Amino acid sequence: MNEKIKRIPRFNVPALAGIWYTVSSVIERGSAIIFTPIYTRLLTPEAYGVYSVYTSILGIVTVFATLEISGGAVYRGLKEFRDSNRFISAALGLISAASLVSFILYLIFSSRLDRFTGLGRALMLILFLQVFLNGIRALKISESKFFYTKKLPFFEGIFFSVIIPALTTVLILFFREGRYARIYANLASSLIFAIPIGVSIIKRGKWKLFDKECWSFLLKYALPSLPHYISTALIWQIGKIIVANKFSSAEAGLLALAISVGLLPSLITLGMQSALIPWITRKLDTGEEGQKKVYSLIGSVFLPICLLTTLFLLL
Repeated sequence: MNEKIKRIPRFNVPALAGIWYTVSSVIERGSAIIFTPIYTRLLTPEAYGVYSVYTSILGIVTVFATLEISGGAVYRGLKEFRDSNRFISAALGLISAASLVSFILYLIFSSRLDRFTGLGRALMLILFLQVFLNGIRALKISESKFFYTKKLPFFEGIFFSVIIPALTTVLILFFREGRYARIYANLASSLIFAIPIGVSIIKRGKWKLFDKECWSFLLKYALPSLPHYISTALIWQIGKIIVANKFSSAEAGLLALAISVGLLPSLITLGMQSALIPWITRKLDTGEEGQKKVYSLIGSVFLPICLLTTLFLLL
């Protein structure tokens, strides 16, 4: 009996965390996919398309307002600085500063930008607040994933998969806010989730949002990657914005629906990526042996995923 117990393979921490993150990603994004047919029946094509255009603008603004530091830059920083509370608080300060600068630039060029986006001043104000809240949320989730903490990312997936559809449906059915229902539901959910997290980060960091050493470190790794994130955001989002400008938000909504169907395989890949990136960050600093482990894992894991994705696209 004891021999059998010893032979039972055990998942290591990154692998187990990857399973949890994948389940969380499937729950949250799967909920959005499941409720999409409901939204398309409750809303007119024009009303459905407004949210698609809104998310496209949000995706582009996010790059400038957060500098995308919640990815590789934060993982590197958490590995470099022993005091994670100090570092995360400083990272929140940098996101706050970048968001404020981006918002000021928007106000300066608002007349031209509003004509291009077609959203109007009120929605753009909501959008900047949403971007900031998303930055807080991403920062804390990145910290949790770096230390392979499973509870918060899993709770996040459950929370947003339930609250957003519920609030959206209530707003559509009882308040006739169909055009902006999903926007308001996302904002309300993010406020509930992100504000306590933001306060906790600041308290743990002893109310210190500016730290020259941490900011310099983050900017050192974030700024060189910024052109990549800008181009990626434009590739994904600019098409829907152009379609909305040239035709209507209804056509942009149809395009967004087609894209969301094509991204179904990301339900699995994003969860795995969440666990792999912190692990790779650690292994790359262990020399040639660590690099070999990274290459070996990537080859063994991503080959079958690529084959499954290809099969999905063929179907």
